[in-house]
Amino acid sequence: VSQSRYSNLSAGCVGCSCSQRRHNKSYIHVVSDVNGIMGIKFGITSVLTSRRLKEQVRKSGLLIEEFGIWDYDEVSACRKTEVEVKKVYNNYLSKDVLPDGYTETASFSDIESIVVIFESNGGIRRSD
Repeated sequence: VSQSRYSNLSAGCVGCSCSQRRHNKSYIHVVSDVNGIMGIKFGITSVLTSRRLKEQVRKSGLLIEEFGIWDYDEVSACRKTEVEVKKVYNNYLSKDVLPDGYTETASFSDIESIVVIFESNGGIRRSD
């Protein structure tokens, strides 16, 4: 397999439908356990966010619920948003708690600030 096929992709899955070249949605999921809200998981995706949520639940065993989805006209705006959010908010939950995506976690109290970043970069929150 040619390495050049993957040279423009960041770490993560490569050469599939979730390739970073197609990410056009950002999302926020609320992460809870039996004691209550633990934090939030944010990220970008090209796949159905319900599929992403199911993957996270399966890997963590936690209750994870969708808070919101934001659509972007441009993939570059979506990716820029993720970089901007991760500069300020990251690693709130440990890898032991949330093995899939722990680097994209924040306190629940940060949710409105993250929404502001999503929307200031052109993200449009879905109303459905």
